[in-house]
Amino acid sequence: MKRRGLRLAFQLHPRLFGGQERFLLRLLGALRERGHACFVVSAPAGRVLREFERAGFESLRLAGRDFGRDHERLASWLRQQRADVAQTNLYAPLAGLAAAAAGVPHVWRVGGHPDVALADMAPAPRRGLLRLLASLSAVVVCNSRFVAGGLRNGGVRRPRVIPNGAPIPPAASPRAAGDTVRFALAAHFYPVKRHADFVRAAAFVARRVPARFRIYGSSFGQPEMRRHERAVRDLVRRLGLQRQFDFRCARAEGAIAAWSDVAVLPSVGESCSNAVLEAMAAGSAVVAARSGGNPELVVHGRSGRLHPPGDWRGLAAEMLVLAADPRQREKLGRAAARRVVARFSIERCASAYEELYGALAG
Repeated sequence: MKRRGLRLAFQLHPRLFGGQERFLLRLLGALRERGHACFVVSAPAGRVLREFERAGFESLRLAGRDFGRDHERLASWLRQQRADVAQTNLYAPLAGLAAAAAGVPHVWRVGGHPDVALADMAPAPRRGLLRLLASLSAVVVCNSRFVAGGLRNGGVRRPRVIPNGAPIPPAASPRAAGDTVRFALAAHFYPVKRHADFVRAAAFVARRVPARFRIYGSSFGQPEMRRHERAVRDLVRRLGLQRQFDFRCARAEGAIAAWSDVAVLPSVGESCSNAVLEAMAAGSAVVAARSGGNPELVVHGRSGRLHPPGDWRGLAAEMLVLAADPRQREKLGRAAARRVVARFSIERCASAYEELYGALAG
């Protein structure tokens, strides 16, 4: 029996269109293809909301200046839309409170570990916020066992794990192996992404093998991120890597895999890296830090390679292993693509969320 189309409302991050928002846009697209109506809301409106509006999703723009007024407008909007489920995708109570007022089941989806996302918050208020958000939610969902552990430590009981999903690209011929090995890092300029580890490892590798390096990422005009980006670019200059290194602000679908031989992610505390999943889905060899949710995606020596977190020398060693062995790169890339198809496809992810929403809607 075919399930009826659901009406689903999603609260978005208001400002930064990063990996989690990129994933959510794909998820909503997959749900729409299955016959479900998806609506989005943001307080305040910004680039993220515009990206979803351009993709054809109906939206509600809140001012973000008066919590009480935004709460009333959102509760009214949920009733008008006849929403079956409302979902929050950030550490904020607005949608949960509005859903309660509208009599709509609420899902809190957590895409980042609380120790990372709430690093500036003292332990007692952090624990209080986690418990409040959980109390407003019929289900708490997170994208890795790593994040689930952080939530449980914060007093959230029985979080459910649904990993992120990546689209499966059409099969493509591998890039012809050449003398120069290309390494790419896809990471916006958050300090936690540890771009400097990649740059220092690149300098070590470049002295030993012919190689090129590229960073795909943006600072979104945010002061702290801009300072970090300037520091990374300055490090490239100080290490004399200008001729081997370049930067790209954005990435088109498949651009990294088409350009690079190896995808690198030295981040510490990643929840469920979309950059890693996308590279694996495209059949790229991956080197990632053995940190956060990365070991849940990459099986060392089988579907990629892992290095000690915060250790650029360990990262360089793994990069050199793959630089020296194109057959291993190809073997790891094929295994990575199979792993994504089997466990981390966007279709598999959408099915899990569809089942969850259907159960809540009754």
